[in-house]
Amino acid sequence: MRSIGFNRKLAAAAFGLLLAGSAVAEETATDDERYGRTLNVKQRADFGQATVNELGDRISKLQQMVDAAEAANDVVKLNCLSTEMTKLEALVQPAATAKGALDGSIANENRDLQEFNFNKLYVARAQGSDAFAAAESCVGKDGGVPGKTNVVVRVQGNQSGSNASDYGSASDSSTRPPDASSDGS
Repeated sequence: MRSIGFNRKLAAAAFGLLLAGSAVAEETATDDERYGRTLNVKQRADFGQATVNELGDRISKLQQMVDAAEAANDVVKLNCLSTEMTKLEALVQPAATAKGALDGSIANENRDLQEFNFNKLYVARAQGSDAFAAAESCVGKDGGVPGKTNVVVRVQGNQSGSNASDYGSASDSSTRPPDASSDGS
């Protein structure tokens, strides 16, 4: 019983993510494109299947990037890629459900439901593209195999003194105005 409630919450969250990105997709597309109004029934069905396949392919490619980041022990890239993987995985189930519903609405010749489910698939594809592009930016300019990420930390201040309280203090050539340190009295 508990897993059913969890699955419903997960599905609701995934659907929320699916709808949250629709504003981005809507800014660049016309209504006819978003709802597949200019496409015939076969083209809509093909679009639905292509979207589900595309999401699966992107997850496979992203998993290869994750595996490479793990092998390189690159925690920064691994965290970035994992975030994008979660986004992609959250799109798969709603897209598959919308594809099934699209097929059903095509069989029942229900144009309104066809447009509704086509729009879900359109948004899922757009969000999948965005997530995959973000994943590619995690690994570099063209999405190649991740390498090591070097983080360099520089601490300025008086580090030469033996007094531990001097560590990290401002250097003698501080540009901070004297009144910035006053207590206001």
